[in-house]
Amino acid sequence: MKSFKVDAEKAEADKARLAVTITGHRNDRKPADQIVRYDFVREANSWKIDDIKGSSDGEAWSIRKVLTDALKS
Repeated sequence: MKSFKVDAEKAEADKARLAVTITGHRNDRKPADQIVRYDFVREANSWKIDDIKGSSDGEAWSIRKVLTDALKS
């Protein structure tokens, strides 16, 4: 990792989304593959991670989906 930038994409009373753009030493990655989004929810006065999303080679992924699919198997 060469550098990173954090942007608040969404901020509500009970939901928030941060977009983290990660710049590496490789220049062959698609721009969308450099962004990881963290979805947060507020529960019992605390912020908790609800999902982490991104893409790899242009294919979207979600930690929530990966875990849900794994539990179905």
